[in-house]
Amino acid sequence: MAEALRSRPVFRVTQWYREDPGDDLCGKWEDRHPLNVPGPFYGAETDTCCDGPAYAPKSLLHDESGAGFVWRQPRDEAETIALMAGASSDPFCGYAWDGDAHWTPALVRAWWSDFGRQSPAIDLIVRTMTGPRPEIRSDHKI
Repeated sequence: MAEALRSRPVFRVTQWYREDPGDDLCGKWEDRHPLNVPGPFYGAETDTCCDGPAYAPKSLLHDESGAGFVWRQPRDEAETIALMAGASSDPFCGYAWDGDAHWTPALVRAWWSDFGRQSPAIDLIVRTMTGPRPEIRSDHKI
């Protein structure tokens, strides 16, 4: 989905832009937030303004220090555009969309094995910001 949207206009703050969204998605894989879920999008060294969730509450959250991360990958075009709008609000350009080039089966397995430890922290953030957390299907296969 991210690949299909790379040349599409992006809603940024209050206007549509035809600029390259890659200009706003410059985060570095090695700086990614540990609470990012596997997938193409992730937050790395983001600002601490906590504005991403206002644009994309179904995908973006921030931790107690305000650092943004992708708590759920977008499921459709509208959620993808919302995430990209939230990412474009980050003046540090700390979000990225090249995660699929970095996630390996071993890294995804390690993420899922650590999910139980991370889940309470994410649950607390989600409850605080958005209400109850939607269920994540447990029938995933790696």
